[in-house]
Parts: sequence; C-alpha cells; structure tokens
Amino acid sequence: MSPELVAGLGGALLGAFLTGVFGWWLHRIEQTSAQHEELRNIITKLVDLQEEFQTKVMPITDLQMREFAGTLLNTKRTVYLESAQNLVRKIPRTVSSSEYARLAFEFANDANFTQAEAYYERALQSAQSTLAKVVAARGIAAFYFGQGPQRDFARARQYFEQAIDLLKNPTDAYSLYTLGYTYETWGLVELYNGFIDEGNRKLSFARKYYNDLPNDYRLKHQSLAAIEAKINHVMHAREYLPKTAATGTAPDGGVIPDLFSAGPVQ
Repeated sequence: MSPELVAGLGGALLGAFLTGVFGWWLHRIEQTSAQHEELRNIITKLVDLQEEFQTKVMPITDLQMREFAGTLLNTKRTVYLESAQNLVRKIPRTVSSSEYARLAFEFANDANFTQAEAYYERALQSAQSTLAKVVAARGIAAFYFGQGPQRDFARARQYFEQAIDLLKNPTDAYSLYTLGYTYETWGLVELYNGFIDEGNRKLSFARKYYNDLPNDYRLKHQSLAAIEAKINHVMHAREYLPKTAATGTAPDGGVIPDLFSAGPVQ
C-alpha cells in the first residue's frame, strides 16, 4: 500500500471519527437542552399547583371536599417531584441556582428534608451573581431556622449574615430592596421560633431599608404594608403552636412556607 493511500485512508478515518464525535456532542447538547426545558416546565407546574392550592382548595368550606381536592393536588405534586429529581440527576451542572432553590423548597414542604438540604446547598454552590448568592443563602438560612430535623439556629444565622454581607453598601434600589427583604425574612423566622426581641431588631432594619427606597420605587410602599401583615400572620400562627419550656419555639420548628416562598424576582 502506497504512502499516499495510507495517508488518504488515515485522513478519511480521522474525518469520520471527528464527524462522529461532533455528531455525538451535538446530540448531547440537544438532549441536555430538552431535559432542562422539561425541568423548567415541571417547576412551573409546581408553582402553579401551589397557587391552585391557595386559591381553589383552601377556600373550600366542606372539610372532606377540601381534603379530597388537596390529596389530588398532592398526588400530582409527588409525580412532578419524582420527575424533577430524575432530571436533576441527569443534568446536575445545567440546573440553575434558582431552580435548585425552588426544588429545595418543594422537597422541604414534602417533608423530604435530606433532599431539600442537598438542593439548598447546590443552589448556593451554583449561584453566579451576587443577588443569586443572596437568594440562595437566604433560602438555606430559612430552611435551617425551622424545617425538620436539620433545624440549626446558629447555622441559619450564619447564612443570613452571609446574605447581608453580600449586600453591604447597596448602590441601587433593587439591592436596597433585597437587603430589606432579607432582614424581613430573618426577622419573621426569628419571631416564629420565639426569638421575639431578635426578630423585632431584624424587622426594624427591614423597615429602615424599605424607607430608604426612593418614593417612586414601586415596591417601597407595598413592602412596608406587607411586612406588618406578615408580622400579624406569624404572631397569630404562634398562638396555635404548642410551646417548649426552654425557648417557646414550636417543637417541629416549622416555618410558614407561604411567607418565604417568593422573594425578589431574579
């Protein structure tokens, strides 16, 4: 076989190999993109289910009918969570911080606290921007403040401090608002867990930063009004909790999820 023929054959084989590799790579990208889109759709459906529960199930006055409707929604939710978990296993590096955080919230509400903790940690690890890091730190802080056996007040406060440190010297209205909202979340979970003085201190900071917002900032007056309603909600909810002798906290350390599920839009 002549050298020219060998070289030509080698070039053809190399070309075929590179074409195959490129084709596989392109297929993999398309597959990952499709799986990520599927995950996004599932997360959207989970958010819709929460809204449906609040707007359609909770207002049902008949207790049996409300329980039945809630069970149906919960069955759907379980299916969505299983599908989401399978997709995350396939594309862990493609999932965004906000997507991990939302899934963590859903798994915490489903009492799967181990999976929730893992997703909150991934949300923090995968956060790119400062605001994304703030939201992730705030989410895991609220988680450690109250949900399940992982409750750890000291660790929770460290994450809140981390979120606050990331927002030092805010230079724009949205960062100022996010700082206020972070203090608000911190204060509310302190209140709910029986740390009244500490909670009120954090809430005073929240009011300060909300008041520092420009008067024409659309979330300023809305936030100042909402914070008082949330405080009343938390204090009213505490009246129905069994108390522990030592701290006055709820034994399950529960956080009221609907107060903290939606922070500033990223």
